[in-house]
Amino acid sequence: MQGMTRLGDWVLLQNLAPLIDEISALAGEQLDHGLRKVLVDEVKTSDADASPPRWAECQFDGPNPIKAYLGVDQGTDNLQVRLDLPAELEASAGATLKLMQRYVLLPPHKLP
Repeated sequence: MQGMTRLGDWVLLQNLAPLIDEISALAGEQLDHGLRKVLVDEVKTSDADASPPRWAECQFDGPNPIKAYLGVDQGTDNLQVRLDLPAELEASAGATLKLMQRYVLLPPHKLP
């Protein structure tokens, strides 16, 4: 395993649920319903523009541990994302974040 790296970018706020799913999958951990609710509630009160920023933080403890920092850009539909993750996951996570900037992702059961 390589070292850890920090990846920073943004996604559309509407992609919060699929973002949590993807971070969980990359980490190899299924986030239980209670922790997911706590994280979503913390995101609602976050503020990436504050000084200092108020991040919602979550540690995903799987085989590939990931620490996520999420914060709403107030006045926009954007969610700032900072991930501390194994370096070998950086390209995959980066591509996922780029996709979530351009498209709103839906779970399979909600597709038309």
